[in-house]
Amino acid sequence: MKTILLNPIRGTLLLLITLFSVSNNLHAQEEIENPFSPGFETGKTNGEIIKATIAYWDHYYNTEFFDKGKIPGKGTGYNPYLRWKTKTLARLDSTGEIPLYARWTAFEEYHKNFQKAGGQWENVGPVQMWDQPRQTGNTGRLSSYAFHPKQDNILFVGADDGGLWKGTFNSNGSDTVIWEPLTDHIPTTSVGAIAINPQNPNSIILGTGSPLQTGHGVGVLISNDGGKSWDTTSFSEPQSANIQCYDLAWDPQDSNTVYLGASNGFWISRDAGNNWSKVKNGTTTSIVLNPKNSDSVYVAIQADSVYRSTNGGVSWHSMDGLPSKSTLGNMDLAICDSFPNYLYITIINEPQRKGRVEGIYKTTDGGNNWNKVGGSATQFLTCYGTDENTYCQGGYNNIIAVSDIDTNKLFFGGIRMHQSVDGGKTWTLNGTGDWSKSTVHVDVHGVHYDPYNPNSVFVFCDGGVWRSKNEGTSWQSLNDSLVTFQFYQLESSYTNPGFIVGGAQDNGVSNGHVNDSLEWWHNVTGDGGLLAIDPYLTNTFYYLEGTTLMQILSTNPTNHRTSIAHNISSFTIDTLNGRLLLYATSPTSIIKSDDRGASWTTLKTISEYTEANQVRKGQILMADGDTTTTYVYANSGGWVYHDNNWHYYQKKDTLWYSNDKGETWTGKSLSRDLYRDFALNPNNLNTLYAVRSTYSKNQQVWKSTNNGESWTNVSNNFPPIPAQTIAVTNDSITGVEIIYVGTDLGVYMAYGNDYNWFKLNNNLPNVIVSTIHPAYADTTVRVGTFGRAAWKHPIPCFPNQNVVISNQLPKANFYGSQQGLMLNELNINRDGQIVTLAAEENISIGTNFSLDTGTELSIIIFSKIEN
Repeated sequence: MKTILLNPIRGTLLLLITLFSVSNNLHAQEEIENPFSPGFETGKTNGEIIKATIAYWDHYYNTEFFDKGKIPGKGTGYNPYLRWKTKTLARLDSTGEIPLYARWTAFEEYHKNFQKAGGQWENVGPVQMWDQPRQTGNTGRLSSYAFHPKQDNILFVGADDGGLWKGTFNSNGSDTVIWEPLTDHIPTTSVGAIAINPQNPNSIILGTGSPLQTGHGVGVLISNDGGKSWDTTSFSEPQSANIQCYDLAWDPQDSNTVYLGASNGFWISRDAGNNWSKVKNGTTTSIVLNPKNSDSVYVAIQADSVYRSTNGGVSWHSMDGLPSKSTLGNMDLAICDSFPNYLYITIINEPQRKGRVEGIYKTTDGGNNWNKVGGSATQFLTCYGTDENTYCQGGYNNIIAVSDIDTNKLFFGGIRMHQSVDGGKTWTLNGTGDWSKSTVHVDVHGVHYDPYNPNSVFVFCDGGVWRSKNEGTSWQSLNDSLVTFQFYQLESSYTNPGFIVGGAQDNGVSNGHVNDSLEWWHNVTGDGGLLAIDPYLTNTFYYLEGTTLMQILSTNPTNHRTSIAHNISSFTIDTLNGRLLLYATSPTSIIKSDDRGASWTTLKTISEYTEANQVRKGQILMADGDTTTTYVYANSGGWVYHDNNWHYYQKKDTLWYSNDKGETWTGKSLSRDLYRDFALNPNNLNTLYAVRSTYSKNQQVWKSTNNGESWTNVSNNFPPIPAQTIAVTNDSITGVEIIYVGTDLGVYMAYGNDYNWFKLNNNLPNVIVSTIHPAYADTTVRVGTFGRAAWKHPIPCFPNQNVVISNQLPKANFYGSQQGLMLNELNINRDGQIVTLAAEENISIGTNFSLDTGTELSIIIFSKIEN
């Protein structure tokens, strides 16, 4: 047993370590095992499981798409797979593993051992994202929900990477909800399942690790005070296991019994969620209980079966009349509360690998007999179209709900929502996709009839939560103040401090004027990504839409969009000499435009790297320099670096460079590979920093002073937290570097060249920081988080000042340093003698000693430090 003393988390962490025997061979090259096969994880370490899973999906996309000259597009799962692959590989240590309890260890060190710099983070939205012209009100992806068992005005929702939220409806019956985050300071904001004690609603069980985001979970947590503080339970699997929680069900008649469906099996607790026992192996996606007789329990397990227990989980038997276990992919169960012998299940045929519905099945006798409902068109409920070659999203959009009082009334959630009023025989589009009726966001992850109102229906999706009070005739957004956007990138205007643009998960590209309102405007649908703001044209920015580089002029609500380049994998802008240069990469070259994309010049052709999976998914970064030098980096599984005389290309662990403007190339081996992000010192363009997304100790931050030819580890006291992004600026008075690093658990910073790291997290949730940059127009540093939207913080002031003493020291918050870096006392050199003052609010000279008028002191002023 391991004791963790955390605040606001309290309690103990019981080690549950699964021992795997290490196989001598990952898998035979000629036979790649299907990760959905039973026993796929048997005999493999966690690192081997990750690598075997990647081998399977790489093989699949190569043989099904790239080898046939096709690019896997929307609905094929390729983009989500690439994001998971990149994130997971980056977290492996030098042995190819993720250390046991890595996230807990990182959180403990973060929580206990680091001082934090002063100042407060301020959320700058979006609190809602409005479509054009001012329709809907989206927020980020929700993956789970729970209704309060005793109060009809309280709803709980779990965001994919934005934590658990409690919503309280306005007492006047309107659609206004006051949302309160409950998990901003626990080790993860990834929520997969929620359950509320039906007898004591202050008791909440939280299953961390969203199935939609693959990872970041720390097991099952429990709160007994309504979410103010949290305890660990016996289900605290190591982070390396990548456990996701799919479903929780609390017995309404026996509050000691709770059921859990997770990616590593089906579990039961007999002591109200504190201790858990595994009942069955396999990914368990759905659990329902008979509300009139909770001894009757139904459980769906992928690649296995649908099981029923009639004695409260003591024994189980597989139900007949459903497809064979080899076809059982993602499944969802629904039960009619008033007529609990009526159940529905929707099943995705996993080996088909196209994400279509294998069938929707219905039972009227409690599961003894099942019959398929609906015709062949039912298979396309998770798809955009009805073509046999259409790739669908049933792997993570496959939800069914039945009315509490009418067994024929159903809702189905796929990419869009459909409704049936005849028990599933026929389906009509409702809720999404038909803009004349509603504006509910696509990609549905939960649908449920209101337990307090049979005419009311809730939908939980990639745009937040909606409610219909009339069974789907009209819908209202409930997302006011629910801040859960998942930003991939965030940029601020060079000259306009209020103008900000972000690219988010399934909320496209949006912009806000954050000094005026926390509401943003939705410019482009789909997944957002790379973008940059034009500093010279008002409200103009550039973004990558698939592989097309677009220019957009946003006047809210009207967008003027122009395509300026095709087959682009990444881009950035350079703003030297009062003119704008666009740099971009294609799969085989680096190109430049000095007329905003009207024409392009090829800088470098990289013919030796033409693999579709090497250069297509790239990233390009730039830092402004003097009037003659520009630095550009492009990521393709490696990086390209360019100035007027030098180019670099890194493939895996090799940094390629050229000293003749790209005519010839030489390779340099790197000490570390899989750098996650790079940043240049804008005052010294030979100095380059890189960060890695690893849990390994002292491996996160690296520095090069010779354009990347050699690297020095400057991690020092940096905690073992995966680093996602880095930015460098310089003190406006001293010129000393200020380095910001965004991690899986907030922001760290260092001042000067001794690389003593401080956490800069006051008021910032423990969320993944995906992008960070200084906004010089208003002297703030801004971050885009993956789950809690956008935030800003004043750039800390660290000036050297010569102060002439009069009667007393000027009143200020002085926190000095012997090394020039944030200690807890002020040291003053007077005539060669060190005089030390304690760090206090307003230090008066007369309080401790006297100085002659006219004495010149050299001091350093810092933000306040809190332990």
